[in-house]
Amino acid sequence: MVKLKEAPIIDTDLIDYLSTESDFAFELHVLNTLIAHGFTCEHGGSYDDPVTKKPREFDIRATKTLGHFHIRLAVECKNVSRDTDRHGNPRVDFQRTRAAKGDPCSRYYEPTDFDVVAACLHAVTNAWDFRFVLPSVLAPHKSCAGRIASNVRVDNQWSDDPAGMLQLAYAAKGLTV
Repeated sequence: MVKLKEAPIIDTDLIDYLSTESDFAFELHVLNTLIAHGFTCEHGGSYDDPVTKKPREFDIRATKTLGHFHIRLAVECKNVSRDTDRHGNPRVDFQRTRAAKGDPCSRYYEPTDFDVVAACLHAVTNAWDFRFVLPSVLAPHKSCAGRIASNVRVDNQWSDDPAGMLQLAYAAKGLTV
């Protein structure tokens, strides 16, 4: 059983937690990066999942107008696990908390669920290092066709260049900028 600390939680405890353990600081960094690239962003909203018919939360929805085009990007933010794979690559636990009744594969994301995946490497590097990837290049799930594997390796397919990844996301939508 975990032993709780006797001391009360103070403001520095909360700041430390938010900057090292929580997704919140990471999501704000990604949000600010998108804003710096001219996007208008929505952070932490909800939507009705068309598969499970249940409300779900999203990390970031970003919109940018280029001429007559309105680009909308969905960005999923994930912290890596403290454990790396046998090659030293950080890993991301990449699945929903629950599956829809009667559909165990609904627990796993589809590549079309978002446009960019962002990973924070802080748990491994102890620094605010970030990597970005298009979900279409992530390994497929072994037994659920059309789904992304639940244990994703942050390897050389991931980029530390958010601008380059945004360009690839535009291209995936048929746009060149």
